[in-house]
Amino acid sequence: MRLAHRVCAWQSGRTFGRAEHQPTHGGHVGRQPAEPLLPVSKALQPRAPARVAVADGGGNGAAQRTVGGPVDRSARHSRRSGQSPRRIPRDHSAHDCRSQLLGAPRRCCGTLTFSKTNLRSAVEDRIRLFRPTFGDAEKKALCDTIDSRWVGRGPQTIKFEERFSKYIGSSYAVSLNSATAALHLGLLCSEVEGQEVLTSTMTFVSSTEAILLAGGRPVFCDVEPDTLNISVDDMARKITPTTRAVIITHYGGQSCDMNSILELAAEHGLSVIEDAAHGCGGSYQGRALGSMGTIGCFSFQATKNMTTGEGGMLVTDDESIAKRVRKLRWCGITSPTWERFKVDQVQRGWMYDVEEVGWKYEMNDLAAALGLAQMDRLEDCNQRRRELMDRYRRAFADIDGIDMLASRDYAISSCYNAVVHLDNREGLFTHLDTCGIDSNVHFYPNHLFRIFRPYTTHLPVAEREWQRILSIPLYPDLTDGEQDRVIDAVRVFAHADTDHQSAVAG
Repeated sequence: MRLAHRVCAWQSGRTFGRAEHQPTHGGHVGRQPAEPLLPVSKALQPRAPARVAVADGGGNGAAQRTVGGPVDRSARHSRRSGQSPRRIPRDHSAHDCRSQLLGAPRRCCGTLTFSKTNLRSAVEDRIRLFRPTFGDAEKKALCDTIDSRWVGRGPQTIKFEERFSKYIGSSYAVSLNSATAALHLGLLCSEVEGQEVLTSTMTFVSSTEAILLAGGRPVFCDVEPDTLNISVDDMARKITPTTRAVIITHYGGQSCDMNSILELAAEHGLSVIEDAAHGCGGSYQGRALGSMGTIGCFSFQATKNMTTGEGGMLVTDDESIAKRVRKLRWCGITSPTWERFKVDQVQRGWMYDVEEVGWKYEMNDLAAALGLAQMDRLEDCNQRRRELMDRYRRAFADIDGIDMLASRDYAISSCYNAVVHLDNREGLFTHLDTCGIDSNVHFYPNHLFRIFRPYTTHLPVAEREWQRILSIPLYPDLTDGEQDRVIDAVRVFAHADTDHQSAVAG
């Protein structure tokens, strides 16, 4: 059986929003939709693509071909009429990046056809955007928990909370099933119902949805052009008498300007909620990200610096907040099951009370056991991320028109993602895809989503910069050789794009 794979948005003249690539998903090996992007409007369509010359990798000397060349549209009619499609003459001694991966499949009218065996090889050789790091320790932790026969919230979850609070430097840590749950409950404890909450537009959509879930009104702020972190100046302009809190997203693991933010919040009596979903292991002037605000929220989703599959953590120094969140995460129940029936419980009892409406946001012991094993490798993994990020910075330093997001001297980034700035983002996205390399956009500005139209405002920096950003592969198990493939692909595209612009100009 042979499969057909439509390639090259350049050739078809279309662009598509892509879902985030993640470790596993039942429907498509190696991909799991996580962060939906809207289709690119006609106003944002990329210009005509550069014709990228790709040297043959199959031992055929200097033979070259171009990516993004003409397609024989008459073939569509041929197929409909039952005739064999007319092949476009080409140099069969040359292959593009995907051809090398797929073992030189037959190309016909913009379509690659290849066998299941070659498809499997292509998937295995593809460089993913994110990938978790697991080993024997994680397997043992899961097996030990399964063997204990207690897989709901219990001893592993409590141990994880205690260890994480010490690591971050906060008095209390409450485990949850997502960072979204942490944001939601943190906002409830901040009493934002009917009040305004300042937030960055450059964040995952659940950060803003949590404000609505808590009954608040999101007020979108613009960002810094070189870090995509929230602009403190724009925050200051948008504070009103009804502003109750601010959500600070440490974009990509790079700390926001926390001293300025904390001073502004103290001046106006605002709660500061740190969205540290990207920031586990990062720091600001020696203090852990997530530990400086009223509340800190962490994500252990599959792509994050450490993962429990899905999971989150809320940290705080306020005992009353921690106590209420523990109650709200389990349907408002005052006494959870483990506390009433644990093995060493002297006096067991089935009775509990429910004091307010809550949610099923608890983490379970399987996830917590995985989290404990991940904490053992977090520092080493983050150090590897920083090494890879430094290699990217050095590799792209001499390329005009392509920049990495800035790093600040006052912070140590957790390096969650590697983001490049360039004008022809759509062209690079397509080129990397053709070369078997995943990339993605983080994020589509929240204030442009349909659901948030009642709160939409003009944010010139975010509206300009989101069209120029692309995340490229970054994870601890990315080898130097794989990173070199990414670097080479970006450099080939950058030089070809520059030549294309020069030719068009004159």
